[in-house]
Amino acid sequence: MSKHVALLRGVNLGGRRIKMDELRAAFEAAGYQQVKTLLASGNVVFKSRKVEADAIEGMLKDAFSIDVPVILRSAEEIAALVAADPFAKLPQEKDTKTHISFLAAPTQPKSIQVPYASADGNLRILALTPGYLAAAVKLTATSGTLDLMDLLGKEFGDGVTTRTWNTVLKIHKALQGD
Repeated sequence: MSKHVALLRGVNLGGRRIKMDELRAAFEAAGYQQVKTLLASGNVVFKSRKVEADAIEGMLKDAFSIDVPVILRSAEEIAALVAADPFAKLPQEKDTKTHISFLAAPTQPKSIQVPYASADGNLRILALTPGYLAAAVKLTATSGTLDLMDLLGKEFGDGVTTRTWNTVLKIHKALQGD
């Protein structure tokens, strides 16, 4: 059996509410083992012999009557991402948030080049790989994380879900435990 994380897109935003204890119970009822949810944003760490996003999406539809896109990553993929640390050379600034956006499939942006910086420099995409992109957002009175979400929607469509770097580190830690 191997460990994975299911990254659920758009959970607990708007009308797409799922309680984490109910989410954990649904995964366990579907046969996944050592299920643990992290935060309330749809991060589920689990063990399984067979893992398919379509099967999890179907299980979530049956259990909660909502469509929830799922992006899966193995413990090894998350460990490689953390080891690569796309933010290692980024100066640490208290008003800057770092994000990893996981891609459902290798995708190129529609109209921008990576690395990318917005005209005001408050939004930067630092790296793009087949599985994720790394972005930094400077929080100001006129810009923030929603600017990143808008850009991602325009450039990559719905096949992306975003987590803060701190959340990725928590996922990595949970995947390392037994």
